[in-house]
Amino acid sequence: MAALSCPRTPSVSLTPQVAGASGNVVLDGHEDEEGVAEESYGEAIIAALGMARRNEVLARLYVIRTDVQYTVRQEALHVWKTVVVNTPKTLGQILPDLMQLVIESLADDGEDRQHAAARCLGELVRKMGERVLARIIPILREGVASPSAATRQGVCLGLKEVLDNMGRHQLQEHLAEVLPTVQSALTDADAHVREAAGAAFGILFKGSGGAGGGSAVDGVVPAMLAGLEHDKRYHESLEGLRVILMVRPQIFHFVCPKLLHRPLLLNNVRAIGELAEAAGTHLNNHLDELLPALLGAASGSRAVAAADGHDEADLASAGRAAASAAVVAVALAVDEEGLHLLVPEMVKALDDPATRNGAAQLISAFAAASKHEFQEHVPQLIQVRKGPGGGCWRAQRV
Repeated sequence: MAALSCPRTPSVSLTPQVAGASGNVVLDGHEDEEGVAEESYGEAIIAALGMARRNEVLARLYVIRTDVQYTVRQEALHVWKTVVVNTPKTLGQILPDLMQLVIESLADDGEDRQHAAARCLGELVRKMGERVLARIIPILREGVASPSAATRQGVCLGLKEVLDNMGRHQLQEHLAEVLPTVQSALTDADAHVREAAGAAFGILFKGSGGAGGGSAVDGVVPAMLAGLEHDKRYHESLEGLRVILMVRPQIFHFVCPKLLHRPLLLNNVRAIGELAEAAGTHLNNHLDELLPALLGAASGSRAVAAADGHDEADLASAGRAAASAAVVAVALAVDEEGLHLLVPEMVKALDDPATRNGAAQLISAFAAASKHEFQEHVPQLIQVRKGPGGGCWRAQRV
């Protein structure tokens, strides 16, 4: 990758000499116009380097056209116009090499290489459109199955750039091809790959209908929710949903009812606690659903089921423990502005025998761990009642 790192200009300047051209091309500022290249220049380069090496050199040259340094960009454009007769035809010939270089550069630690590769890919999609999309997307789809995590990350970053530069019509046309790739990457074992896939999903979400019922959500999220039900797929599905919510937390409005659907599943209960923080302020609108369900399970009045086999006695105990942990995580994830919604729900739960034990434990845990200033809510939390157990009396001493 030396052609992408400084000093770059001398490397670029060698190409016209190989072609037998003087390199004295006058650029008029219109990058899309061809220069004075002749077919003989291309033939000379192939004769000197061979087709494979020629494709690699021209791929590097095309990426350098979007270099972060202005002088390097101008020199690369100058050389390109000197040696390339037909840009669309040449890009078609070098596209596999170009995409490999772009993917590697996007996954590189150097910001200059990343920016140049991103701009290159965006320019390619904007200028060439359908002429290259039909070939780029399969290359990216294959790359996400690479054994190299760096390559998979580069593929996802490249996919984000492609999606960001596609028109809405193009996005809808290629959505069926792109969604499985994004879904696979969102559940990748590598956190960097998942993060890059989340950025690509954010573009999909914005461009395919937006709100919770959009095509991107319908195509990706249900499969991840289904994956939560099985222990073997739980972790990867959970991490995929976490990434999605960090990118588009409003999707929690779609996710929450699915997680609370009866029968309440053990892994869904665990997932609620894990995902609460990622939901952000959107969590507040679902407290009236979350607290009664979780506190009922924590108190033992609402059964918790499991898709995979569990001993009945162990499942009951695991369900109560998971619900207790999840409801505390939910309460602690509520921001200060949401306390006026959280506190009444906790108090209401103390009045219900079906949720009283779980509510008392929640209030005690919340009071001990919350970082919010909630003194104004203390009078509501101090309940003078004859509780059925010590838990309620602990809750009284907030």
